[in-house]
Amino acid sequence: MRQGGPVTTETAESPWRTTRERGPQRDAKRDAVVRAAAKLFTTRGFKGTSLDDIAASLGVTKPTLYHYVANKEEILFACVQRGLDALRAGIDETRQSGVDGRERLRAVLRHFAAIVTSDFGLCVIRVGEDYYLAGTTMHMNPAVQIMHSKDLVNWELAGYCMDRLDLGPAFRMEGGRTIYGQGIWAPCIRYHQGTFHIFSNVNGAGLQVFRSTSIKGPLPLVEIAPPYSSIK
Repeated sequence: MRQGGPVTTETAESPWRTTRERGPQRDAKRDAVVRAAAKLFTTRGFKGTSLDDIAASLGVTKPTLYHYVANKEEILFACVQRGLDALRAGIDETRQSGVDGRERLRAVLRHFAAIVTSDFGLCVIRVGEDYYLAGTTMHMNPAVQIMHSKDLVNWELAGYCMDRLDLGPAFRMEGGRTIYGQGIWAPCIRYHQGTFHIFSNVNGAGLQVFRSTSIKGPLPLVEIAPPYSSIK
């Protein structure tokens, strides 16, 4: 038995990374999940894409995804947020460029075109020989313009989803309240089995869903998704 001074032990170095060290790797993996999902949503649609499909495209199992997202709806919200963030970044970049108003407008439209044709913002569809685009209207009425083109260059107004966006007192400017600068953002248009489907987030009111066999509008509002679809 050893006698004399106190016995000391050295602390073993942990082979596990700390939460801070794991953070960047986790963010990168979540980003990969969102990007893979966005590509599948674009080709198969939200309803036609399962978590199993997303996992298979990444070469992992479905339970692995739950380490990074809670459900498919959370992924969809992340995709919409990516598109909005990209648009805001483009607007900020244009604002700081120092060019005149006309050139700023052109630059913003170029940013918008790039976003709406990407996996995170695709909102152009083709039906036969016709193309359709759903556009952001924010607080303005009529709400959600629908554009039509034969060549993706020349566009004309086909109609609106709603003649009047009225989802509460703030939308009617009652009691000193207003939705100025908010309202409808990032609409997405799809066509399936003879029916047009337009999905659009409304700040504070959730995801609005319009469906009709006619694109001329107004399109009936047939569903409102749960509040987690709202952008705060």
